[in-house]
Formats: sequence, C-alpha cells, structure tokens
Amino acid sequence: MASLGAGALRETLVVLQATTTTDSHGTAVASAWTTLDSLPAELLADVRGAERIASEQLRTVTTYRFRVRARSDVTTGMRAEWRPSWLALSTPKALEIRSVAPINDGRQWMVLECGEAV
Repeated sequence: MASLGAGALRETLVVLQATTTTDSHGTAVASAWTTLDSLPAELLADVRGAERIASEQLRTVTTYRFRVRARSDVTTGMRAEWRPSWLALSTPKALEIRSVAPINDGRQWMVLECGEAV
C-alpha cells in the first residue's frame, strides 16, 4: 500500500472499552465505557447509509470506515467517539466498532467499520 499523504490522518477516534465494576461480594453491578486510547484516523470515502425498522420506528443507520495504524487491542464490541474534523464544535458521534479488518498483511494498517450506536 502506498504511504498516506500529509494530513490524511486528520480525524481522531477515541476508542472505548466496556468495564464492569463489582460490589464487595464480587457481584457485577455496573458497566461503563472507559477510554482505551485516542487514534489518528483517516475517514474513508465509502460512508454508507441505510434505513431499518426498530421498535416500530424507521431509523437511518450510517456506517463509517476509518483507516488506522494496526494494533491488536482494538476489537469488535468496543465503541468509538468521533467528532468530524470539519465540525470541531459539534457533539461527538457515538459509534460501535462492528468490524476490524487488516489492510494487506495487517502489519501497518487496518480498517475499522463503525456504525452509529443506538
């Protein structure tokens, strides 16, 4: 894969992992999302949208794809927060990481496919 041009990784994804707290008896009582890391990312052009029916309501679902540097600790089931670079003052979008796929041999880059969390 060719190297990325200057500024290609202009987006930032804050990757979140689920953590569970326990009470004094060892019983799981709460789950929260905590920050794993902030990753520089490139938003790939193939953003997709679809509509689906959930709870008798029509909802629009958008899928985003990001290129990030390869790492082994980012997995499906995690979440990410993303504030588009062109909307710096906007509220971050809450995204679910639905797919983690290596690019080529996977040693340098991977693609995260994310959908808006509902």
